Amino acid sequence: MKVVGSEGLGAMEIQFTSTNLKNFINDKIVTYSEDHQEEYPETEEESIDELFEVPPEEIQDDPIAEDAYLLRRKKVTSPHIPALTDNTSPEFIHNKAVGLIMFYVNWDAKTQVFMEQYAMAGEELAKKTNDATSPLARVNCADWPDVCENNNITRYPTFKLFKEMKLHSDYEGKMDKGSVVKFVSLHLLESPVVLRMKADVESFITGTYPSIISGEVETLVLGLFAEDTDKEAKVFSKVGKELHGQHLLGYIVGPVAKEIASRFETDVPSVVVVKLNDKLQPYIVLPEKLPTEDMIASIKQSSLPTFGELKASNFMAYQSLQRPFVILFGTTEIINGQTSQVIGEIAKSGQFSDFIFCWMNLDDDSSMGNYILHSYITEPAIPSVVMVNHKEGKVYSYPQPYDITNAGISKWLDLLKGGEITNPTSLSAGEFREGKWKPMMPGYDFLFFIDTEMGLKKEPEEREFRSGGIIRPKAGKELDIQQAEAPHAPPHTEL
Repeated sequence: MKVVGSEGLGAMEIQFTSTNLKNFINDKIVTYSEDHQEEYPETEEESIDELFEVPPEEIQDDPIAEDAYLLRRKKVTSPHIPALTDNTSPEFIHNKAVGLIMFYVNWDAKTQVFMEQYAMAGEELAKKTNDATSPLARVNCADWPDVCENNNITRYPTFKLFKEMKLHSDYEGKMDKGSVVKFVSLHLLESPVVLRMKADVESFITGTYPSIISGEVETLVLGLFAEDTDKEAKVFSKVGKELHGQHLLGYIVGPVAKEIASRFETDVPSVVVVKLNDKLQPYIVLPEKLPTEDMIASIKQSSLPTFGELKASNFMAYQSLQRPFVILFGTTEIINGQTSQVIGEIAKSGQFSDFIFCWMNLDDDSSMGNYILHSYITEPAIPSVVMVNHKEGKVYSYPQPYDITNAGISKWLDLLKGGEITNPTSLSAGEFREGKWKPMMPGYDFLFFIDTEMGLKKEPEEREFRSGGIIRPKAGKELDIQQAEAPHAPPHTEL
């Protein structure tokens, strides 16, 4: 037996026994490894990709595809999101009062990126429910297509909530740990929650009661009624069922309700939206005698911050109100300073309820706030106040020479409402450059790969060599740029 050791090629010349073999390997191979640690350092799993350049074809689709490619080696295994089969799926639904099942396929990019967050949500819910098993599970539709077909799965991933052994609803919220935990936690409660004592109400309006939802909500809705048979109380109960899983609603009746109502400068019957993280407007008392649909709309609108940060997670909630945005762009110092207070006071006054007031941070030069501001204004001042009308595709910038004051901003908004400012900047969002939407580069040349595997690859002088999506010219020839940009294969979408 011969091996390469610390002194080069070594041969085992003694009797071939297990003990001698073990000693020989230790002397030669282990010593060699120790002597060459600097030359061949240990490579952790996450550093493997650093040894090879990531093919740009793999990450050209979108950020989700890029994250999925970089996470492709990371396998998520967790007892808190058990993989169900055709036999265990009915058992899970039967045994869980509330259960959320994720139907997926391994090759889906969203699934690959979200699976770790889903496992973390399962672990968090197991702790909240004091149960060894969480109310989350998953079904791989590639392995169990009959289970997915029986549940009418047509896209991946799909989340279905089961309550009391029946399909209750689909989860269509954000795919992150916090949103899933909040959704399931709310469904583990009745809606609305019945508050029986003053202590329950005190804890409820601070977001700590019921305990399972503690730390998961930023807004809550409190109903205050004389009797639970009141017409307003019945409407509130109906609204609670409609908003189950989205908002935390609770109510109390009797003398305690009247006492709590006085704290919010109102009387029974009343519905109060409490916003735990809104310093400008910590609560809003809804108008009286609202019908069901109007109360639902009012709760959704009132739950948004009066003057909060605009970010990807809340953009759709703001956008659903179909109102122009008034955005303050500034650094942290500005956001916490006098300028922000001016905009906040205007937002709180309710004088310009036709607008949505929000802010974006500019501390990081590569932030989304900086990107958006410079897409609106070529050379913006800091701070800048911008009104964006998405419906009309127009942007109006508050004149830079003027100070940002209550009177100045109010007058500017009045002029905008009256249509007296007619020099907007047009939004180009939604328009493709040159009217085309192409991949950043040509896709893989799969025919060349097939030819290579089948031994049919042509000689370099007979055919251009293509590696990945990059066309390399034959020896002695220059690459024709137009030819390289011409589509020679269908655009790459999924691998």
